[in-house]
Amino acid sequence: MLELLSMLRPLTTWQMLLGVCLLDLALIAMRLSWPGVSTSSHQQRLQTHRLEELLARQAVLARKVEDSRRQLEESRQQVYGLMAYQASKAAVEAEQMRLLAQGVDDLEQGLARLLKERAQGTRDRQNGTHTGLVT
Repeated sequence: MLELLSMLRPLTTWQMLLGVCLLDLALIAMRLSWPGVSTSSHQQRLQTHRLEELLARQAVLARKVEDSRRQLEESRQQVYGLMAYQASKAAVEAEQMRLLAQGVDDLEQGLARLLKERAQGTRDRQNGTHTGLVT
């Protein structure tokens, strides 16, 4: 390293600047010779075309996602409607069952009353009294 510095010492300023310029030119030439580094107009067109294709695919996918979301929302609304219908139907069926149970209770009470009256009438006949009921 010291030898390199001793070699550079006798050089003048313009020689140093010329050396730096030559080094820059060599680096630029190497960079241009590397494959794939420079982008030609053909490559730019290809990249632009690929980007446009990607954007078109993205737009199609966005539409499909929006359609799927809309269908999902419609299905959700239908499910909520069916659930509300089933809930009202269950409420109607529960009311019908309550009324049916009440009717059965009324029938049982009426039958028990009739059986009691019949038993009372049978006892009255056996005792000799008549209540006027037809048996």
